[in-house]
Amino acid sequence: MSRKYKLRPKRIRDENGEEKVLYYPISVAVSTFTTDEIAKEISDASSLTESDVSGALKAFSTIIIQKLRYGHNVKLDGIGTFSLSVRGEGVENPEDFKASMVRVGKVAFKSDIKLRESLEDTKFNKVD
Repeated sequence: MSRKYKLRPKRIRDENGEEKVLYYPISVAVSTFTTDEIAKEISDASSLTESDVSGALKAFSTIIIQKLRYGHNVKLDGIGTFSLSVRGEGVENPEDFKASMVRVGKVAFKSDIKLRESLEDTKFNKVD
């Protein structure tokens, strides 16, 4: 099995200031697996029932949200680490900044080296 990709054009300026178009690969997903579908696959590969796995995954999702909300990062061995970034408007004087000005930025994910290494030999096929 292979992963699909397609090419996307991007306009850039070269060192002379001239605009040109370069094509870059982007990944194309065949589908997206839901929690219930993953629970079924885990159940098929183990002695756990689909309901047990589904319940554990849903509880796990709730715990990840709680841990991120209260300042923790969440590391899944062999998978990676989830963390929370923040955003806010800049102020000229630090004393003018209030906690109410901080907002959630992104939920960031840094993959574990074991995950990256296990995917290095992935084959790719172009789609149109």
